[in-house]
Amino acid sequence: MSVYKHSDSLGSALFIGPVLALIATVVLAIVYSYINVYSPIAGYISLLFVGGFAFGLMMSVNRIVLLAKCRSQAFATLFGFGTGGLALYLSWVVFVYALMSRYDETFEAGMLDILLSPSDLWATILHINETGWYSIRSATPSGMVLWAFWGVEAILVVGGATLGGMTALNGAVFCERCNAWCDDDEVSPRLRLPEGELDPAVVAVEVSALEALPAAAQNENPHLMLSMKKCVKCERMATARLQLITYEADDDGDVTEETEVLSQVHEFSLEPYQRLVALADREVQSPGPQTPADGGTVDVSPS
Repeated sequence: MSVYKHSDSLGSALFIGPVLALIATVVLAIVYSYINVYSPIAGYISLLFVGGFAFGLMMSVNRIVLLAKCRSQAFATLFGFGTGGLALYLSWVVFVYALMSRYDETFEAGMLDILLSPSDLWATILHINETGWYSIRSATPSGMVLWAFWGVEAILVVGGATLGGMTALNGAVFCERCNAWCDDDEVSPRLRLPEGELDPAVVAVEVSALEALPAAAQNENPHLMLSMKKCVKCERMATARLQLITYEADDDGDVTEETEVLSQVHEFSLEPYQRLVALADREVQSPGPQTPADGGTVDVSPS
C-alpha cells in the first residue's frame, strides 16, 4: 500500500486545453454579456448572472483538465487562472459591443475590432464608468460604486475558473499503464464509527484495521465509507480513501448528506483491494434508535 500521487504529466493539455478553453469562454462570455445588456432587471440581480458565469467557467475548466488527461496540479491551477483572465477580457469585449450596438445608432465597430483594440476598449470602459449604464430605481451607479461591482465580477470570474483548475484533480486517480482515468468502483464499503478517537491505522486505510470494524448501514449516522476507484481496463490499478458520512436534518425534516475526507488516496495491489471490496458484503448490525443529531439511523430515501 502506498499513497497515490499524480505523475505531474501534462497529457495533451498544451494542445487541446487552449482550444477547448477558447471555445468555452467565447460561448459563456457571449451568453453572459448579452443577458447583462438585455435583461429587463438590472442591479444586484447581475451578481446572479456573474455567479452563473463563474460556475460555468469552473465546470468547463474542470472538464477540460480531465479530458486533456492532465495530472499536474500546478498546471491545472495556472490553466484555470489563465482561462479566467481570458473569459473576463472576452466578456468585456462582448459586453461593450452589445451595449454600444443597442444604445448607439452611430456605432459601427465590430466585435473583432474591439477585441484587437484593448486601449480603445479601456477608454470605453472608463466612459461607461463615468456615466453609468443602468438605473436602480432613481439612481444610476457610476464611479467607485460601479468599480466595486466590476471588482466583485472580476474576482468571481477569475476565481471561479481558477478554482475549477485547483479542484479538477481532487480524488481523481489515473492509471499510467492504460493512460486512462480510473472509475468509481460499484461498491462503497460502510463501516461503524468507533467510539472515541479513530485508530491511526484506520485513518491510514490499513486493511486489517478496517476489517476489525463492524459493518454499517447506508443510513447510519454517522459512519465511515471507503471511496474506491479502479482501472476498468487492466483492473491492476486500485485505490481507496476513507470518508466520514454524516446526515443533518433541517426543521422540515429534509436530510442532507455531509462528506468529510479523512485520509489520503491510498493505492492497493489486487489482493488487499479485494479484501476491502469484501467489506461491503458483511452483515450489518442494527444500531440503536437515535436522532439524526446524535447518531443512529435516518431516512435518506428519496421523497
